[in-house]
Amino acid sequence: AAMTKKLDADWVVGTNQGGRMSAAGIANTTYHVFLIKRPDTGVVDVGLDTSATAPTLPTNYTKARRIGSIRREAGAIVLEIRDGDYVRRKTPVLDVDNLAQTANTWTSRVLSVPLGIRVHVHFRLTDTGGGRLWTVRPPDASDSATVSATASPLLVAHSSSLLAFDGLCLTDTSGQIDTNVNAGANFYLVTVGYWDRRGRG
Repeated sequence: AAMTKKLDADWVVGTNQGGRMSAAGIANTTYHVFLIKRPDTGVVDVGLDTSATAPTLPTNYTKARRIGSIRREAGAIVLEIRDGDYVRRKTPVLDVDNLAQTANTWTSRVLSVPLGIRVHVHFRLTDTGGGRLWTVRPPDASDSATVSATASPLLVAHSSSLLAFDGLCLTDTSGQIDTNVNAGANFYLVTVGYWDRRGRG
């Protein structure tokens, strides 16, 4: 059955009740949504916690699985469109706004995705310089810093005049990816959404 939990109230069993299991007050951050169960009575419920791996479970609840994550930004829950493992922000957010990218240098960028988990972020990137080769990687990868059209790690996009492309990259648990280009440029990057396995191994 459908269940509604309130993020702005401490956890109480049942629908239309408080859902926040974290001891801290409500904040602008990531809240992970857990399906929880107490084996002694068989009661199943839902709770939200800031930890993706060690939620503060209510008394007698010993089983938990993360089934999703939500973000709270500027005092409100981010609206999303969900389809299976894919989560699209209802309104994409400009996370990189005309920032410089140094040539052949990996630079970490923080994107608006859930924290505490790794996701495959869906983003859009543009530059207006033309003639550049762009590539991305997870921050813990060891790709060469030299961006080339013929050598690994190759490129994900080539701008002839105006570059505009959809990209996909694995983040770290801090919501970061690395960007790189073969010639210095300013660029823009919008976070559109992400893929999340929701607790499946």
